Amino acid sequence: MNRIGLFTGIHDLFLLKLANALSIKSSNEFYYFGSKKDTDYLYMMIDSVKPLEEKMHLLDCMDHLKCIEDEAYLGLIITDNLELELWHADSVYLVASTYNSKVLSYNEQEICRIERICKSFNVGQVNYLGSIYRHTGDDVFNLFFKIKEMNEGRILLTCKELNIKCNIYRTPVLYRQTEWECQKDYSGMLATRIHDFIEWVKGRIPNYFDCYNLHLLKREESILYTINLDGIISKILEWDGSESLGDFNTYHICGNTKCFSEELCKYFFRQMYNIETIITVNTSDLNSIDRIFDKLYAFHFPLLHEKVDSAIRIEYDSNMSYSRIRYKNDFGERIVQSRILKLQDNRQLTYYIAGSGPAILIINAYGVDASAWDLLVEQLSQHYYVIYWRSRGLFHNEKNTGAPDSYCGIADQIEDIEQIVNQEKLEAFHLISWCSGAKTAIFYNLKHPNQVLSQVFIAGEFAPFAGSESYHSKFRENIQMIYELIQNNERMLDFYMKIINKGMFNHPVKEYSTADEVYIYEIMPEVHRKILLSPFTSKETMVNFLMMCMEYYTHDVTEDLGKLSKPVLFISAECDQVAPYMQSKWAHSKVQDSKFICFPAGTHLLILERVYDTYEIIMEHMKYNQLL
Repeated sequence: MNRIGLFTGIHDLFLLKLANALSIKSSNEFYYFGSKKDTDYLYMMIDSVKPLEEKMHLLDCMDHLKCIEDEAYLGLIITDNLELELWHADSVYLVASTYNSKVLSYNEQEICRIERICKSFNVGQVNYLGSIYRHTGDDVFNLFFKIKEMNEGRILLTCKELNIKCNIYRTPVLYRQTEWECQKDYSGMLATRIHDFIEWVKGRIPNYFDCYNLHLLKREESILYTINLDGIISKILEWDGSESLGDFNTYHICGNTKCFSEELCKYFFRQMYNIETIITVNTSDLNSIDRIFDKLYAFHFPLLHEKVDSAIRIEYDSNMSYSRIRYKNDFGERIVQSRILKLQDNRQLTYYIAGSGPAILIINAYGVDASAWDLLVEQLSQHYYVIYWRSRGLFHNEKNTGAPDSYCGIADQIEDIEQIVNQEKLEAFHLISWCSGAKTAIFYNLKHPNQVLSQVFIAGEFAPFAGSESYHSKFRENIQMIYELIQNNERMLDFYMKIINKGMFNHPVKEYSTADEVYIYEIMPEVHRKILLSPFTSKETMVNFLMMCMEYYTHDVTEDLGKLSKPVLFISAECDQVAPYMQSKWAHSKVQDSKFICFPAGTHLLILERVYDTYEIIMEHMKYNQLL
């Protein structure tokens, strides 16, 4: 009997290459469930591929596949002489814990769809792609593994009841393979975070690693396998259609080389940065810098233990090799264009665009140069059409009246967004805001609810609200104090212009001391000072910035947060000295469909120093929106 293949969804380049390989091997037609948006997303991923030969191969893969949108279409293509081979790989990937209840609901819908197809159509074989790793506890990171194990059991039970052949393939693939090198594996993510950690420390204590080794706290060892995606695909092809075994088989596909997390850490620190590490079992051996890395490691990397049972073990050759670290230029040159928005009285606003796809509109913090977003935009623009700018109001000629005693408030920022949206002809988009962009984003959402698909608040400033005084930062208190002191007092303005960079924005330290444990979070690295301190470069910009902040602080959004109906993600930082994370946690409690995440040891500069973490959690948020 002739056979056609069907993937329940193709979410990444790994599945795309697997589907193409299966199609070529069997000479059967292969389909996948998806919408035009899903297909466009696959083409966007392919477009990010750098080597032309690899890009052309992936485009050829797409030519071998046909997209269908619903089950009803299956009845038109599956005739009496055709049999269906079904392939399912979970779209619930272990990256971060966002919207767990919604993810579980989505997974339930997917499994129910598989059951319906098996009962309604002539299905000859079901193939399920799972994980070689097992669930080890109740940690939220283990949700991924719980879902995998539950799916294995339900799919196998359905196949046994309906006498359908079932193959379960467990692989080491954990992460969404969206980049051209397909190396968003455990080692690559660890290398990236080690790089970010080292840069973070050097920005505050430049000579730290010249004087100190790093102490690593020994934890329970995780078993890891280097990932060779082509090897995994070849093994699946080898066992697909095999007649040598029974009708219900579980294949445990893994590399013949394994390693442990501590080996990876020592390797990256020593080989790439010439930093020696000391393994310890005593937390008392860790200083404040050691504890920062320990927090990052514990937060981002779950313990991965191999699931060992009666599954058929299949090993493929995989020499020990580690993913390279993702630097800025790894994404290639992203073309950023500037556009002019003409305002009243011959004023204008310059904004920037990058990428293509669904639109993201970024509402910047007051006074911050647009270039602060460059690294994050560079990544987001791989998949989205991103629009961002510096909020106007720092200079007199940017204000509606131009008068020194006037200011640009939240209402003016909303008006600017409305005009940008009209000029760009946007119908719907996602909103991302940082710090003092938060309230503008809230009020715009409530004014234009049909335009906003979702919201992301990064280190948002949400006070005042009942009981917020304990969550006010030193930055906020200083801003309010300075504003009161300089009112009609030229001498006080001169005084604060001289001391502000030394008092409110500390410089990196020359020598590390255990007394610096809190101080280091208040330091602004030299590399970021020009971007972030433009409000304090002249009396004009400083006074205008202070007036904008004081107007911002008058808005209480307590009731407004409860009116937000679209998905909301609150991203905060544990050591934020500008907008303490408890403000975001409070705001999250007021929004029904929201997720709160607090990055350990993070500061207010998430979009500059924790770019990959911020990007990763935003992409998880966007994936959730695709499930709706």
